[in-house]
Amino acid sequence: MGALALVFMIIGYVFVLIAAIFGIIILIQAFKTDTTQGILCLCVPFYVFYWAFAKLQHEKKKMFLMGWLGGIVGYIIFFGLSGVFASMALTSGLNDLQNMYGTGMPGMTGMPGMPGMTGMPGYPGMTGMPMTGWPGTTQ
Repeated sequence: MGALALVFMIIGYVFVLIAAIFGIIILIQAFKTDTTQGILCLCVPFYVFYWAFAKLQHEKKKMFLMGWLGGIVGYIIFFGLSGVFASMALTSGLNDLQNMYGTGMPGMTGMPGMPGMTGMPGYPGMTGMPMTGWPGTTQ
């Protein structure tokens, strides 16, 4: 599962690169139209969306918009999927640890959110290995 998360993350980065390239092309077109429009697109949040849809006059406008917005949508989808698969890999790893050590790992009596476990070591109100050297702890 972790490898699949990495693959989706790499695909997400490809979509980020596509969106950035087309975003820069749109920004260049805004500066070619008028310097003020370019500065507004660069500095005012979401103005570039308005300018690209309403004011961009170019024979390849549809291609620019599809590349730019498609890259943004692809980024959102693939980074979301990579997060899902990464969390599944983490959960699988935690379950493997629990199966390996039973109800806890040596020197610790618990981990929050795992059945049969009550807490993390060294935190107030939880049992486990004592932390020393911190204010309020005993040596």
